[in-house]
Amino acid sequence: MKTKISLFLIVFLWLPSVQAYPWMFFRESGFSTVQLDTHSSYFLNGKITIFSGFQLEYHNPKIDLNIGYNYSFLEERHYSRISELSVIFPIPFDNWTMSLGIKDVLWSEADRYWNHGLWQARYLLDPLRPKQLGIPGIYFEHETDTSNFLISFSYFYIPDIIIFPKFKDNKIVSKNPFFINTYNKFNWKVDEFMPFEIKEFFKPSLAFRFQHFVNNYSINFSYAYKPINQFQKVVKIEGLDLSTSSKSSFNITNFRYFVLSHHLASLESETALSKRFSLFTSLFWEQPEQRRNKVNWLSDDFLSHLTYSLMVYFKEKWEKDKKTLFTLGWTKTVEKTSDLASNPVIIDFRDVFKRNFNWKSAVSASIEHEDKTMPVSFLSRFRVNYALDNQFYQFILENYLYLSSHLRIYVSGDLFFRFSKESIPANSSSIKQYDGLSRILFGGQYVF
Repeated sequence: MKTKISLFLIVFLWLPSVQAYPWMFFRESGFSTVQLDTHSSYFLNGKITIFSGFQLEYHNPKIDLNIGYNYSFLEERHYSRISELSVIFPIPFDNWTMSLGIKDVLWSEADRYWNHGLWQARYLLDPLRPKQLGIPGIYFEHETDTSNFLISFSYFYIPDIIIFPKFKDNKIVSKNPFFINTYNKFNWKVDEFMPFEIKEFFKPSLAFRFQHFVNNYSINFSYAYKPINQFQKVVKIEGLDLSTSSKSSFNITNFRYFVLSHHLASLESETALSKRFSLFTSLFWEQPEQRRNKVNWLSDDFLSHLTYSLMVYFKEKWEKDKKTLFTLGWTKTVEKTSDLASNPVIIDFRDVFKRNFNWKSAVSASIEHEDKTMPVSFLSRFRVNYALDNQFYQFILENYLYLSSHLRIYVSGDLFFRFSKESIPANSSSIKQYDGLSRILFGGQYVF
């Protein structure tokens, strides 16, 4: 058992809007770690933040555990994360196991790569470092040499962990430097802002995944009926006439979050074209359930989405102590046109209601290289994303240096810039109208 204690110092150069990004890391084998961390951040808007906390990760044939905790000194708030907390039980059937708890499952590789958050919820309090959260429930898994079948049942709902604002002096505010106020264009007349008045945390869900492997080809089909991982928003309005094409004076007198279920299915396949090249294709479809709102209450139209993804993997070296992986990716999400968008009276409400696909139409290229044969071992990761619909670039670079078997340091950087001034829907994990975003990170880690 290894115990890992790390101390982080993170320095940010920040403009007040960010975009979550997914990681395509080398997967590690089972291990157990204890990680203590602290980091401070300097933002260009003048805020200085300090976070401290820990992460605990433990894996063996009977237990999967991955939890974390952070305290924000700027907000004076506690943040906790449970990515995985499950116990594995053998059952008296050949090749079957049962797990109980919160389990992190790779339902869709494309969904995780692009970090849409359709299958599993995300921890988005730091949108630049999102983490996957597992789904709570009971899991039954059957595995053979050529196939894997997994089915889960759940009755408890864990949504995206996001920044919840506060309502103060008839304004929606938050001390979190990642918070973007998209509500300031409206005239709020709310007596009390209660985002946690949600009575739907207990909702049934069913999901299954089937994988089949034949020589150099694999196929993965997943289906789920479960709650959508993002809270939906609804507002109560006065003085808004939806039947006209001109805006009138109106007030928002109430604001609520609610939980909505959906049907979700994905079909993915990977083909090894050679020892080095692999082609990955993905198609997933989402159909939210419809919800009728009361008179004078307004929310989004819940429309179906169809997403295509294509990725090419190239393994230059894949040895025990030396690995290089190139990845090229493309994704496209197709959705129907909402009736809300066709009415100019309420076009501004799209910023409040719209579910954000972080990379709705985008291309990506990345390279990861790890070399443990040199006197100073290192791991480097570089990725660039380009959003075709919103015209912005994102560059991510990480370099880890292993100074000894116990000590390692890293230097990382992120750069964002766009060529379009067009305003896009914004929330806690999106880029709005800025030409450039950047940050530099420094950290150290000690492993006993």
